[in-house]
Amino acid sequence: MSVLEYAVSVLAVPQLVICGHTGCGGVAAACACEPTALRPVDAHITPLRALYDAHRGELASIEPFTARIDRLVQLNVMAQAEALAALSVIREAASPPRLHGLIDTTVSGLLETVCEHADDVRTPVAVAA
Repeated sequence: MSVLEYAVSVLAVPQLVICGHTGCGGVAAACACEPTALRPVDAHITPLRALYDAHRGELASIEPFTARIDRLVQLNVMAQAEALAALSVIREAASPPRLHGLIDTTVSGLLETVCEHADDVRTPVAVAA
């Protein structure tokens, strides 16, 4: 959090990127809905499992499984961008940075824009479904 505060408050960075990637193993583990053999991993993916549960209806209908993983990656990037936009260090900044939610499509190597928080960081603009 201190790095974020320094970047926004002192350096006045104009843009921040939240980036996920397709085929993410952590997201795949969350989609599997089964505990892993590693407690630290389970603790790390617990929020992803909660996000999966919140979108279970949509995600359960997506096949193949790899497409389901990639959709949860998108949803996670959007949720993380929302969480970042809600932080007081962002909301109360003299010049709030523009937030970009991106997905690294590992097969092509291209970045896909999922969402942006522009002029008013509290108002997201979804650009992918």
